[in-house]
Order: sequence, then structure tokens, then C-alpha cells
Amino acid sequence: PREALRGAASPGALAQLAFVAGSLVPGAAITWVVVFLALPVLERALGTAGLLLSLPLVAFAAELAWLPIGLALTMAAKAALVGRYREGRHDYLGSFHVRHWIVVHLAHTIPWALVQGSELGNACLRALGARIGRDVHLHRGVDLADGGWDLLHVGGGTPLGRDASVGIVEWHDRQLVFARVDI
Repeated sequence: PREALRGAASPGALAQLAFVAGSLVPGAAITWVVVFLALPVLERALGTAGLLLSLPLVAFAAELAWLPIGLALTMAAKAALVGRYREGRHDYLGSFHVRHWIVVHLAHTIPWALVQGSELGNACLRALGARIGRDVHLHRGVDLADGGWDLLHVGGGTPLGRDASVGIVEWHDRQLVFARVDI
């Protein structure tokens, strides 16, 4: 029983809880503005049918507008909390694990589905520290949002197939393991 609770109230777990709680406030505020202010204005201007028909375009525009913001937040968090990723092992809920977790949490706010399989996706990865050569095609489904970007090198002209697992970051024996990947 005591072993099962190990790490439940550790400083790392409390830091994660604080981050999640802190990110709920702006998320809730943005949701409130969209639902109670923006959508009613759009509904009055376009009518119900017009609003429903335009929602996919509005969602696309919102993702496009969020892309540079999410990327900038992730880059800033990476610079402040992690710096450059290096090969190594880090304990579960240790200081580095929690800092990495925050960076990855922010990286998952980037609308990757919008840019996967394009040069813009490669540019986003380069901005996060990956070394991506010219004419590289990372097919949709190659998930590189889990950190360790400084350890990734993909040579020029290389295609990575759909759902390929790169394995920069892995879990082994309650440790986060970072390894260099050269393709």
C-alpha cells in the first residue's frame, strides 16, 4: 500500500498539479469568451444555419491563429525549463521529468495535425531544436510532440512513413530515457 502511493504527494506531482490547475483558469476564460460572447455575436450576424455551416472554417482559422502562439509558448518553456535536451535517464517525478512534462504538455497544444506532412511541420520541429535536412517528408502520424527534439537528426531527402516510431523518449524502469536518433 505505501509503495503504491510512492510519488503521489511528491514535489514533482504537486508541481504537475499546480501547472494543470494554473492552466485551467486561462482555458476556462477563453472557453467562456468563445461560448458566451463570440458565438452569440456570430449567430446574430450569420443566423443559426450560417453559423453552423461556417464553424469548420472558424475552427480552421482558430487553429491557424493558435499555431504561432502554441509554438512560441513551447519554445519559451523549453528554453526556460529544459534548455537543450541531452541523452540520459531521469527519475519519474524528478525535477527534470516535471520540467519536461510541462514542455510536452505545451507542445501538445500546437495544432500538429494542421502542419504534419508539410514543410511547415518541419519548420516547427526545427524551431524546437530538431535538425531536419532539406526535402525531408515526415508523413502524417509520425508523432514527434513528446520532446527530446535536440536529439533528433533527420538527413536530407529522408522520408519517414506513416506512424513510424522514432523513440527519442522512452520509459524504462520508472525512468525517462532520452537517446539520440540519427536517421
